[in-house]
Formats: sequence, C-alpha cells, structure tokens
Amino acid sequence: MLTEQAALERVLAGVTPLPPIAQPLTSSLLGCFAGRAVHASVPLPGFDNSSMDGYAVHAADTRSDTPLTVVGEQPAGPSLNLTLPFGAAIRIFTGAPVPAGADAVIMQEDVDLKTSPSGPRIVCREPVELDENIRGAGSDLCMGQKLLEAGTALTPMVLGVLASQGLREIWVHPPAKVAVVTTGDELVPPAPTPTRAAL
Repeated sequence: MLTEQAALERVLAGVTPLPPIAQPLTSSLLGCFAGRAVHASVPLPGFDNSSMDGYAVHAADTRSDTPLTVVGEQPAGPSLNLTLPFGAAIRIFTGAPVPAGADAVIMQEDVDLKTSPSGPRIVCREPVELDENIRGAGSDLCMGQKLLEAGTALTPMVLGVLASQGLREIWVHPPAKVAVVTTGDELVPPAPTPTRAAL
C-alpha cells in the first residue's frame, strides 16, 4: 500500500506545468504562477526626488551659517525645470523632482526661516551630506533588473510591483483542472438498499 507521500511523488512525477498564456494583469491572477521571467523596463523612481519636505541645496552651502536665499519652489508633480545657483535654496516637497544643480535636501525642521526685503532666507542649523534626503532615479528598481523568475507565485505584492512597470498583461501558467477519484474496498455496488453484510 502506497503512503500518501509516495502517492503524491508518483503523481507529481507524471505531470508538467501547463504551457504559459498571456493574461491581463488584474487581481484575478492572485494565486497563479508566472510563466516567464519579468525584467524592469521602467526605473523606479523615474527621476531624482526629495524624500522630505524641506529645501533643495548645495550640501557645501550648509556648512556655514550664511543665510541662503529661497529662489523658488518645486511642488510634488511635474518638474518646473528649476536650476539652483550656489548660495541659494529652493523650497521642495516630498516626492518632488530635485532641481538641477542641487545635491542634497535639508529638512524644514533643520532650518530657521527668516524674512528680508529681498525675499525669504534660511539659515541651516546643521549641515547635510551629499545626496542626503534624495531618492536617486532607479534606486528602487533599475532598468533590466529581474523582477521575478518563471514559476514565482503571484501575490498582491508581486502584482503591485508588476503594475508599477505599466504592464498590461503577463505570461502565467493557467490553473490546472483537477479531478479527485476515490477508490477502495470500502465501496459497494449500487443497490436500492445496501445489506448489512455489504456495509
């Protein structure tokens, strides 16, 4: 008599995955398995952006208490194509594109904002390092990076990563159709009323 494990191994040895098919990338794929490897075609983030609300600066300018003139503001959303001169700062918000020339972002909590006839200025209470508070383009996912192998289970997290690439469909192994047939000597022939002896 076969054990359950031996029977399972015999069944699995005799089957192969169904050929992959292209399917729309929707939540209906949860529980399916990837039919092909997928690589990133879009870097994430797609541009250098600020990880803090604060001011885009030249890191070297924050090493003194000389006030920096605030020469613009870059909100989250499309780039305003601002350029940061030395000795200045640009107000910036979380997720906003980093202006050209800036190499760091100082948190708004680390500056003193002052007003002057020429406009607002900030004084940096402590310096920032090069690239501080900047999420570089492709720092989460770079072009060509393997996102998943063939055979990977499609979980909510995996589907979210695939959706971030703008994919409309992916290749998956279709769900198998399985039938369970139970056999054994406990079964009796069909009869209008089984006899006690048969039971």
